[in-house]
Amino acid sequence: MHDWIDQAPDGRALGLGQVLGEEGVVQAFQQLRSQGKVRHFGFTALGNPTALSALVASGAFDTAQVHYHILNQSAVTPLPPGSQQRDLGQVLPAARAGGLGIIVIRPLAAGALTDQLDRDPVSGDTTLLDDLARASRLSFLRHGQVKTLSQAAILFILARTDISVVIPGAKNPAEIEEAAACSGAPGLPPEDLQEIERLYAGDFVLPGA
Repeated sequence: MHDWIDQAPDGRALGLGQVLGEEGVVQAFQQLRSQGKVRHFGFTALGNPTALSALVASGAFDTAQVHYHILNQSAVTPLPPGSQQRDLGQVLPAARAGGLGIIVIRPLAAGALTDQLDRDPVSGDTTLLDDLARASRLSFLRHGQVKTLSQAAILFILARTDISVVIPGAKNPAEIEEAAACSGAPGLPPEDLQEIERLYAGDFVLPGA
């Protein structure tokens, strides 16, 4: 279920009642499962944090797709004070505690966490421009066996044992090979993880900005 979720429908989002209520999405999924057409079903954890917590607590779903990356870690850690990034409500640990499989999506922040953005133009996408500015502070991650920023971004996620799988997305074979090289690779060194933590606490803002 890839819809935004809110406590009540608002034209853009599904309301909780439409998902969990009588003749709602969950009942339809359960019918598909009883017919042998699916084994498992899940939801994308975007929307109102309170509503997402209710989906986790319902026990109805098997997996949760979670936005989580270096620049926005609020699916696990609260946003720094004053941050304008989207609050993902620390849904990841709650979902994992509820027994859901965790599928991380957007690990490269829509391309901000790559060495070269493969889309043009981006002038109207203020969110991506902000993320590109934050990502400019992460060049220190490219060293040793970490050849690219995108590899560092994937390794950052794979360091968490409560994550089942990460979907980096790819547009060509080279990007697939780049991501696959992270499987079984050594993780980011502790000093790099500590620096990421420090930068995140300040929302990656440049001194004096």
